[in-house]
Amino acid sequence: MVAQTVLYVVIAAPSAVCLCLIGIGTLAVCMILAIRPWDGNVSRDYSWSVTSPYPMFWAGTWMARAASYIQMLKPGPLRAIEIATAYVMSQVLFMIVNLGIPDLLLSGPRTADDLAANIGPHVHPDRLARILDFAAAVGMVNRKKISGNARKDRKAAATPHANGFATAAAAAAADGCRGADAPASDGAMSQLKVGLLEARSSKTVLAVDPSDQDLAAAGMPSSSSSGRGPLYVYSLSATSACLTSESPVCCADMVKMFEDRSQEFACLSEAMRDGKIPFEVFSGGKLFWQHIAENPSAAKTFDLAMAQINNLGGKAVAAKYPFNKFETVIDVAGGVGGFLREIMIRHKKPCGVLFDQQGQIERAEKLWAHDTIYQPHAHRVQLVAGDVFDVSTIPPPPSSSSGKVAYILRNILHDWPDADCLSILQSIRQCVTATDASRVKLLVIEPTSMETPCKNIYPHRLMSDLLMLAAFGDAKERNKQQFEALFGATGWKLTKITPSNGIFLILEAVPV
Repeated sequence: MVAQTVLYVVIAAPSAVCLCLIGIGTLAVCMILAIRPWDGNVSRDYSWSVTSPYPMFWAGTWMARAASYIQMLKPGPLRAIEIATAYVMSQVLFMIVNLGIPDLLLSGPRTADDLAANIGPHVHPDRLARILDFAAAVGMVNRKKISGNARKDRKAAATPHANGFATAAAAAAADGCRGADAPASDGAMSQLKVGLLEARSSKTVLAVDPSDQDLAAAGMPSSSSSGRGPLYVYSLSATSACLTSESPVCCADMVKMFEDRSQEFACLSEAMRDGKIPFEVFSGGKLFWQHIAENPSAAKTFDLAMAQINNLGGKAVAAKYPFNKFETVIDVAGGVGGFLREIMIRHKKPCGVLFDQQGQIERAEKLWAHDTIYQPHAHRVQLVAGDVFDVSTIPPPPSSSSGKVAYILRNILHDWPDADCLSILQSIRQCVTATDASRVKLLVIEPTSMETPCKNIYPHRLMSDLLMLAAFGDAKERNKQQFEALFGATGWKLTKITPSNGIFLILEAVPV
């Protein structure tokens, strides 16, 4: 009997391990094919990740976390230097967005010279090419070498945005290419160089410097990208495609907001040493919300970024949670209503109430009245101005019906320390009378600092917690016990925690 058991284990165990590895490998291949990280198609909206079964979402996040663990296997000194220089990557991304490079690549691949000419008269093509080479190495854009191959160069010549390079490449291909993979002859390469110089000199916004002409006459590489050796064209990758204005999951404004936020993290060491808030050190003593109120540009970027957060999880919440069971959905401190709009799009039963400060509501009125995405649902949404700390201004449950009502706090409590969170929760609770208590539910939608559910995105939740620390000091992402304490002290009871296909958790509470 023992021998049979041992034999069974010896035979079955490796088979089980092999089957598990095959299953994991198959799942990995399927997820990669679904994500298609090499695909720069701007029309992709990743809707499958929002509405897919939760186990599939979990598997995708597991793969992402496994990849991050692989990064940690590098030697300690190398890993430390990579982390220390990570700002280079983020600054390059900021530059790509600020210069509008993703939109310039919408119409097809372009050379660095072409991009520089379209960005502005003072852009150095060579410097831009070096930055884009790095961006391509880390997946921000795609890069393709123009090799001198006749077939490839003819194809490049047909590219409308290859500009002068297309003509030069065609001449090189026609004159000097000997066979499918043969390099161009000296004569062809000379034509290629001349064609590139002529193309550059024909641009009114980017004339050839005299020094470049002298170098070209001497047969030496010029300071332009065309003289750097191999020639490349750059195109959209999956990353930069999401930064174009035509992408349904555009997150360019979020990138701009994080560029603003990066400045406060530069003050992190000083703030920790002196017991201050990083943002106040950066701003010279101003509070975060004071800075937003006094800077229209920062306020606009912040509003647009908050709307785009829907692409990182807001849509997943709107798609997964059964909002149709409510007759009224009240989005408290809901900004201009980006999340409420998603609810209205996906759920036809509830009516919405958008509640925020006067300035936000004024901006929201313009969107809901004129924007082609908001306007079709405006007849179901009421806009109310007020203060979340003033109970007299918070909309009560509608008295005209007995349907269920949801108060939503999405990404609100983590902006405030405990004392202010207690005030917010108490204000909403006081709006709910004993008669209405049975039909009211509070939905708190935040990343939280909980390890579960979906432990795979726990590091992202901790990063969100640091963003709160840097901006507000004592504001934070909270765990289950901390939420239970806040709810219990303000007349609410936590009843359920629901994960979404994203970073957000949905915490349900009822009046007690």
